[in-house]
Amino acid sequence: MLNAADEMPLYCSKLSCRGVLRPTDFDTCVPLWDKKLKAVLPRFSTVEQPLLSLIEPGIIEVLLAYGLGEIPYESVSRLKFQQSLVV
Repeated sequence: MLNAADEMPLYCSKLSCRGVLRPTDFDTCVPLWDKKLKAVLPRFSTVEQPLLSLIEPGIIEVLLAYGLGEIPYESVSRLKFQQSLVV
């Protein structure tokens, strides 16, 4: 889930950081996020991943398979939280 119902402060060291995540960011940023992820995911296995132990093994398998060209990229748009699905 990458979209937030309320604004959330961001603590980033980048000069271009806006300092806040807004509820509308998901819809407006998905194309850029997809572009950036498609460019870097093939290098996932070649770069040290210090937080790897926090990722579920099944997700790691998907990341590696995408990096090897074994499966197609799936847009982060599928991760959008749908309030209507909450029971």
